[in-house]
Amino acid sequence: MEGQGLRNVQIQVFPELETRFRMGIYNHAAFVMATNPTYSRRTRHIELRWHYVRDQVAKRTVDLWKVKTEVNPSDIMTKPLASDILTKKHLPQ
Repeated sequence: MEGQGLRNVQIQVFPELETRFRMGIYNHAAFVMATNPTYSRRTRHIELRWHYVRDQVAKRTVDLWKVKTEVNPSDIMTKPLASDILTKKHLPQ
């Protein structure tokens, strides 16, 4: 996570500042897995070493927020968009 590297630099330069990074998540399942520490039948196959984000959320060094479909900037690279939606949502006015 690139934010951790930036946070380490910030701690060295300004040790008195408390910083939390905000991370936007579009995938609902990823959001639930990162914020909910329980395991289910569907998630038990994921190894514990992949729960880094969950650990950072528990330590309160990362704040997660849900990215709505209407404003998701990654849509421009992942799905075909009509020209009116493309110019309305993703191109500067």
